[in-house]
Amino acid sequence: MIVVRIQLLLLLLLSYSSVFAGGPWTLAKGGGYAQLSFSSISGKSLFNNEGDSYQLYRQVADRTLQAYLEYGLTDKLTLTGNIPLKFVATGEETFEVDTNFIDVPFPAGNLAALGNISLTAKYKIIDQGWLMSVQLRADAATMKYDAATGLQTGNDCWSFQPLLLAGYSRNNWYAYISAGATVRTTNYSESLNVTGEAGYGFFDKKTYLILVLDLDKSFLNDSTQRADYLRTGLYVNNQEFFAYGLKINQSLGAHWNINGGFFGAAYGNLVAEAPSFNIGVAYRW
Repeated sequence: MIVVRIQLLLLLLLSYSSVFAGGPWTLAKGGGYAQLSFSSISGKSLFNNEGDSYQLYRQVADRTLQAYLEYGLTDKLTLTGNIPLKFVATGEETFEVDTNFIDVPFPAGNLAALGNISLTAKYKIIDQGWLMSVQLRADAATMKYDAATGLQTGNDCWSFQPLLLAGYSRNNWYAYISAGATVRTTNYSESLNVTGEAGYGFFDKKTYLILVLDLDKSFLNDSTQRADYLRTGLYVNNQEFFAYGLKINQSLGAHWNINGGFFGAAYGNLVAEAPSFNIGVAYRW
């Protein structure tokens, strides 16, 4: 069964799809890359690590309009900012089985607010045909929670993610891998993060097809789990997955490009049992 992470990443991910934006590559001093993207996921159940479905008893939609910016402070140091505007919505909670532990069902509702704003610094340490960089990302607890509907727009914590990234490009193809960990506050478990990406360029490298593999494994070092978060499936503790994605990046000239992607997973725990899609438009200078 195909499952997809409910957040996406969207951040990480993967939402920036331009070739050589992200990964170990840094921008030239004064160079920049800006993208506006939209992603969407909607479902009525979560997938757990026992292979069963965890029913939400209502439809929950998580849509994101995201502004992403990279800037080359020096040839070796690139700074990144990411601002997600979340639009989450739910139908009325309806139960098909006896749920004695719940007295009052959540009503239908929607919530529009900021998600977790992130800032990233990436520094290139090796450039000898292949590249290696170190990166530190911080996500702020800028989300919003609505107690009446149980909806929220991000993780209710600060998180910090150090990464080591290595990559190589030649002729029409490129590949990179990153590995690190995410440390979180406020009763969220830490996690191991490993991502691999490879792309091949067609039509004079104007069109790139890109394959992504992404592992997020929780250390399960904090078992705290809020029942109201589980009733929406949004941004719960101890989410984990082994995900895959297919992206396409199309150049529209020297500066503009459009991109899109589909993401699913071979394994997941407390992630949405539904597909995720994103599309974006970007400008490079």
